[in-house]
Amino acid sequence: MRFIKYLSIIIIAALALPTFVSAGISIHEYTHAIEESPEDMKYKFYLLRGKAYKDSGKMDFALKDLNTSIKLYPNRAAYIYRGAIYFEIERYADAINDFTAAIEINPTIELYKQRGESYLKSANYVLALADGLNIIDMAPRKAESYYVSIEALENLGDIKLARELAFKVTSFDRGNKKANGIITKYPLKFVFIGESPVTIYISQEDNVTKDKANEIFLMYIRGEKIDENLKNKLDECSNIGKQIIGYLARLKETWDNYFEEVRSLKVRSIKVHSALRTEFQKQSKAIEHKIDIWEGKSKKCTEELVQTFWSNE
Repeated sequence: MRFIKYLSIIIIAALALPTFVSAGISIHEYTHAIEESPEDMKYKFYLLRGKAYKDSGKMDFALKDLNTSIKLYPNRAAYIYRGAIYFEIERYADAINDFTAAIEINPTIELYKQRGESYLKSANYVLALADGLNIIDMAPRKAESYYVSIEALENLGDIKLARELAFKVTSFDRGNKKANGIITKYPLKFVFIGESPVTIYISQEDNVTKDKANEIFLMYIRGEKIDENLKNKLDECSNIGKQIIGYLARLKETWDNYFEEVRSLKVRSIKVHSALRTEFQKQSKAIEHKIDIWEGKSKKCTEELVQTFWSNE
């Protein structure tokens, strides 16, 4: 009845105190439990011994035990531990398969994160994005929920989308280093000054023009008397800004629809996700082309606004 001894110690430790399992029970004891346990219990002890091997750095032995545990009874914990080993030894396709099996049993943020990071490592960025969006959906107020999606979008070349998600992070975590790093790396080309009914869209990199345009706008909202030509030019620039705001709203709606479709897809086919991304890019590029045209008009109008101001001094 030696098995009863191992059973009472190991089961209590395994179910109630997982940290005690690794620290307090030896691989030798797990081996005895495997030898003496009933057939329907062996998978649990192979799992626990596999975890112990993993924790001690003996990956080959760990994989062998976890393979046996899964063969005897496919269980979520064994898939998770084996997936983690595959990730560590850079067998990313195998890691993805195991994390997927675990997700199908019970999806969690951590599993989507592990699978998403495996997709990133294997350069399957569209599928990494799909997992990243699921993470965001499950915990939208946690900054780390956005990291997989941001990295996937950056690698896909969808810089505007990566930047939008980074701005989302800073809306509730202003000092987040990762999000601010993306914003700094890919700064906005144009910025808004003012609010409706007067909004000017100004080139970010032209500080002289930007500062002077902002000064003119402040004069206007303070109710100071300004020249009629200057007022007309200010109205013209504002109307251009409103056009850009409208197109940006359409672009955001397109992005939101794309994110929702990617997130809701159950299939893991790169081809399916790539086709969806191609359709999104077609729609967004048409809108972005319009924005580029109006940005050119805004740049010219703002320069003329400043020139009108200087000519009246």
